[in-house]
Amino acid sequence: MSHYICIPKAFGVFGPGCQLDHDVFPPELNRLEYALQQLPEGQDLIATGSARDYVITDHLARGLVREALSGIALREVTITFDKVFHAIKPKLATPLQNDRWMKVFAGNGQADFSVTRQRLVISERAQAFLSAYNMNECRMVPIAEFDLDPAQAREQLRLETRDRLLKLEHLDYSSIV
Repeated sequence: MSHYICIPKAFGVFGPGCQLDHDVFPPELNRLEYALQQLPEGQDLIATGSARDYVITDHLARGLVREALSGIALREVTITFDKVFHAIKPKLATPLQNDRWMKVFAGNGQADFSVTRQRLVISERAQAFLSAYNMNECRMVPIAEFDLDPAQAREQLRLETRDRLLKLEHLDYSSIV
């Protein structure tokens, strides 16, 4: 079975309400508060800064439960807005509702979702499932390609960045406040 490295985008930072268990190494989140610095624009999977902890939409959470994908637990998350966000969009005061915290507990490719070398690894089954969701800000790289030598990895990243910048040149920025 093929596996992929899944690299979602972060749209914020850990909020002050996070609780860490420092009795284990590395420290583990017991409570997640995620402070948005920008709107995720409908993204269904959001990075938090921890390889084991992600914010997901309720829509994706229901699909994960329906498909019984392994290696994760779903929990409650508190979503707030960071002071940076308030400075940019002061009139938007209601945080997103019904999002969930996806905690990855499996390791080394032993489940549909796992963590290896501080990276989210997903099975071919999970990759096919996620392709039906809004993942346009999430890179999925076959694990064989991810383990390129550093020069190849830099060149691949350079090409991907160039392609993204070319797409940005065609966007209309007139509606940005």
